[in-house]
Amino acid sequence: MKTTCISIINYNGNSDTYSCISSIMGDEIFKESTIFILDNHSDFEYVCRLEDYIQDLSDVRQYIGTCEDMLRLTGDYDIVLIKSNQNLGFARGNNFILDLSVTLGYEYSVLINNDTSYEGSSIGTVIHFLDSHLEIGAATLGIEYYWNRGTIWNAGGKIFFGYKKYFSTRYIQNKRKKGFNYIDTQFMSGCFIAVRNKIIEKYGYLSERFFFGEEDYEFSYRMKKNGVKCVSVISETIYHKVNQSMKKIDNLQGRILVYDLNKLIDMKYSMGKVKFAFFRLSYKCIIYLRFLRKGKLSDGYRHIRRLRDLMRNHTCVDANLTFRLWNEGKE
Repeated sequence: MKTTCISIINYNGNSDTYSCISSIMGDEIFKESTIFILDNHSDFEYVCRLEDYIQDLSDVRQYIGTCEDMLRLTGDYDIVLIKSNQNLGFARGNNFILDLSVTLGYEYSVLINNDTSYEGSSIGTVIHFLDSHLEIGAATLGIEYYWNRGTIWNAGGKIFFGYKKYFSTRYIQNKRKKGFNYIDTQFMSGCFIAVRNKIIEKYGYLSERFFFGEEDYEFSYRMKKNGVKCVSVISETIYHKVNQSMKKIDNLQGRILVYDLNKLIDMKYSMGKVKFAFFRLSYKCIIYLRFLRKGKLSDGYRHIRRLRDLMRNHTCVDANLTFRLWNEGKE
């Protein structure tokens, strides 16, 4: 029985997904893993090309089917392509695979963005690290910019009062020079998370309160609250083509609105009323400063008023609301 389930979400991003699959197939962990790719209702031509790509892979045991077909999935496959008839978003799409991972008896699950690649056995090293450190529940690693290698995009960080402080490139480089292979972290980017399935079973999956974004912070925050030890294996690196998904959303104001609404709703339901009241006040100040730097304070006021109205009427940021805000104001 394979031990590791690797989850990839694809949406009209085939070339990136091919590169990610190729990296994993070159990793020593591949022989112990199943790569699950959930296609999030991409355009028809992209789905066909992805299916053809997987079918053309040599010496690979593969299974291709719909979400409904996965309910009948048995066997020990190398690659499984799941063709969704709707866009499930990041959290719900990964949760579909996580549920399969738990049901089918895998020991570990790895979430990895499709727009990442790497050389060597980065995933294998992280999984073997977890094998030998039973006190650790989940891990991330050093994620560098694909186009600026050597510069850290994300390698974890600290969580404080609803905010996160990332570890800097200098901090990670200093730790590496001192011989640290891993460091404690409170935050793990959804770009890469390796987690024991028993942790998922005990503390839950990704929050589906959000269609796109914030689910990684909520998951990390929940791990911290429950005392789950998480680390960043900084000896290992993957390369991330940052904002590939966001480039498909050309309405900057809509993207910012969704980001801020995600954060406020997350904190509203994660914090107590008094703590959230102070957080909301601090976040409002941050928004005002953001717009003030651009000389658009009146726009900041309208942005905050819009957020206030949305929070009165919504307890989650689902697909319909996300797409509506992304498209708001577009001609």
